Formats: sequence, C-alpha cells, structure tokens
Amino acid sequence: DTHGIFVETLEPVPHAQQRYTTGITSKPYGIPDGVYNEISYSIAFHKFYPSDMDDKELRLFLSKGSILQLSNLPTVYFSILTMSTQISQTADNKRIDYVLSLTLEPYRYGVTNPWINITSGATVKNDGTITSYPLIELTDPDGDIVLTVNDVDYEIKGLTASETETPNKLYIDRERFIIYDQDNMLIIGKDDGKMPELNVGNNAISWEGDITAVRIKTNWREI
Repeated sequence: DTHGIFVETLEPVPHAQQRYTTGITSKPYGIPDGVYNEISYSIAFHKFYPSDMDDKELRLFLSKGSILQLSNLPTVYFSILTMSTQISQTADNKRIDYVLSLTLEPYRYGVTNPWINITSGATVKNDGTITSYPLIELTDPDGDIVLTVNDVDYEIKGLTASETETPNKLYIDRERFIIYDQDNMLIIGKDDGKMPELNVGNNAISWEGDITAVRIKTNWREI
C-alpha cells in the first residue's frame, strides 16, 4: 500500500522438498536426509507512475527485503535468501510491470514468537512441526552454568555477573550457533556440549548455577 504496488495473482508457496541420499541403499530414491531444499517463489505486480517514472523508493524497499509475509498465510513468515527483479513497461510509459523472484529458506517461521519467562524445571512447548533452534537469555549468570534441555546438558564456564546496576545479559543463539552478551560481543571458548534444541511438543528445561532470570524464544517453525 505504501508504494502503490498492485499484485496480479498471489500464488501459493510450494512445500519444502526433502533431500535424499542415493547410492548407499537399494531403495531407488535413496533415504531422507532430514534436510530440505530451498524454495523458489515469484510475485508479479505492477505500479502506475507519474511522468517522471521515478521508482527509487520502491527499489530501496525491495533492496532491503529480508522476510516475506503473505496475507493468505498471516501466522508465518519466510526468510529471504536471494531476490531479483525483472522489469518491463507498457508502451504509454504509464505502467511498469515487475516479477520479483525469491529464493526462500524451506521453513515457515512463526510470526508470534514472544519471550517466555521460565523457572528451572519448566516445560516449554514447540508449536511447530520440526525441531526448533531457540534463543535463550540468561540474566546475571555467574560462575559455571549447566543448562539441561530434554536431558541433554550444555555448559558455559567462568562467567562473571554484573557488578553494576545494569543486569548482565548472555544469549545462547542456537540458530546462529553463537553465544554473546548484551553488547553483541561474542563469548568464545567457554561453552561445552550440544547447544539447546526444542523437539516438537513439550520440552523440559532446567539448570544448575547462579542465574537471576531466564527467558526463551522458541523460534518455532513449520515445513
């Protein structure tokens, strides 16, 4: 609406396709890898222009695209990997037609993904249909911390709690495979074990060590 774009037809997004490994089994199509192929998707739209044909605001808008959310799928969004645009115009120079070609991650991510405050021993639900990679926030962790998710331990050693009035935050980001503080400084060489993952459904979470508070974003997703 902001850029005066008129979409021709909004096509359904294809389902993610499972990858298969071949040559190591008698099955003709191989065995599933548990990994999914990227999705190709396109949107055709047009825009009417004044005589100067200035589309710089639209081009800037498209160049910054990182997620795709569609009106017919209001509860999920897609992460954009690549994007390109084909352009043509009508003979009277009053309309330009666009085809936006996108490469999307195979997963549909939940739009509703709030921070959840938890206590040790809590159960957290993954509402998606596939294992999710959560973001976990620890407030004022001190010393050695052992975080246990579904009986799998993950340890971070030698942490120092904040000595000021400002709480010290530490983030365990499974999706990006990193841990960092509230200033986005990476914490390197202090962790051991498998980073937390959330199975579909309920997940038991507990910890040992000195922590003031814990929050989690489940980052649930679908295929």
